[in-house]
Amino acid sequence: MSLDTLPPASRQVERVTALLRGYQARPQNELDLQLGIAALFDEHGIAYSREVALTERDRIDFLVGDLGIEIKVQGTARAVFAQLERYLSHERVGEVMLLTTRSQLRVMPTHHAGKRIHVFYCSTGI
Repeated sequence: MSLDTLPPASRQVERVTALLRGYQARPQNELDLQLGIAALFDEHGIAYSREVALTERDRIDFLVGDLGIEIKVQGTARAVFAQLERYLSHERVGEVMLLTTRSQLRVMPTHHAGKRIHVFYCSTGI
């Protein structure tokens, strides 16, 4: 399937995943990782918004089109999944990608409410 035939969020997932595969930074904390991802997006001309308020309670790290990207370096799988569920309930989020350095967060359900959940494990660690 070519990128042109994919839904918008899925096209963004492909673009972002391709960039992340070559990401080599060694962030010291979650903010460093967010800043590094923002610089990567800037360098490659990917339009994004940071710290997007979906509600008073829900603020996703990045929105690339209708792809929400959440970065997690800590937290339990249950708590992170609950957060992703909330994000996916919003109209602005068509799919969500969890970018994590925690191996415990690598396994998530692949769908919720008819929307896809993608996990990208960043093995550079923190």
